[in-house]
Amino acid sequence: MKKVYRLFIVACILVCMLILNSCQSVKDVNSLNPNDTTQNTDESVMLELNAGVSAEANPSGRRYYNFSSLESLQNTFVDTNTTNIIQLEKGAYGETYEQFVNYLIAKDALKIPCSNGDPMLKGESITSISLWISEWMGLPWIWYSYETIYVKISYPRVYHENLTDTMTTSQCIKTIYPTTPNIDNQEEFPHYKAIYEQEIQLSDRKVMALVYEFPDDPRLKVNFMYDDVLVNVCGTPERLTEYFWSTFSLEN
Repeated sequence: MKKVYRLFIVACILVCMLILNSCQSVKDVNSLNPNDTTQNTDESVMLELNAGVSAEANPSGRRYYNFSSLESLQNTFVDTNTTNIIQLEKGAYGETYEQFVNYLIAKDALKIPCSNGDPMLKGESITSISLWISEWMGLPWIWYSYETIYVKISYPRVYHENLTDTMTTSQCIKTIYPTTPNIDNQEEFPHYKAIYEQEIQLSDRKVMALVYEFPDDPRLKVNFMYDDVLVNVCGTPERLTEYFWSTFSLEN
C-alpha cells in the first residue's frame, strides 16, 4: 500500500512539473541570449508557414520572434549593438528577410498602427507583438494583435522594385505572389465568399483596399498599401467601421 502511495505522489509531482513548464511565458526577444542554442526554437506555433521555408533557410528552427512591448520592438531596429539577436540571426533566413531587417534599421522605417495618433486602436490595447520570418506570400510580417482585431505589416517594395505608386493593392499583391487571391483571379477561389476592392478613408489619406470575405468566418481581411507598407487588417465589420478607418494611420 505504501509503495502505491509513493508512486501516486511521484506521479502528481511529475504532472505538476509538466503543467508549470507548459505555462511558462514566451520570452521577449531582447532577453534571449544568442549564444544559448536552447533558446533558438519557439515551441509554440501560432500559424503554419507558407511553403518554401526550408530547414536550410531556417537552420535554428525559429519561425517568429515575440516582443513584450512596443518599446522592445522599437529598440530592436534602432540598436546596432552586435548582441542584438535579430541582427545576429538575420542572415540565417534568406535574402528577403535580411533585406527586411536591414531596411528597418537603415531607414528608421518601423511603423506602428495608431488611432488618432495613439497606439490603441478604437480603445483596444496591444495584446501581443510578433515578427514572423516568412508568412503570407513568403514575406516577413510584423503582427500587432489586439483584443478583437489584428494588424500586420510588411515592406514588399524592399524586395520588389517593380511595385509602383500607381498600382492598386490588388495589382501589388498579384505582382508579389501571382497565385494569391486578387480581383483578377477570384474565380479560382470559390471558398472565398467575396473578393473586391473598396475605397477607404483613413485619417490622412484615401486608399484602395483589397477585401476578403469568408463564408465561415465573420471577419474581413482588408489589405492596402500605405506608402511602402503593405497593411493587412483583420476584424469584424462591427469593429472595422467607417469611424475606425477615419482615425487609422501608421506612425513611426
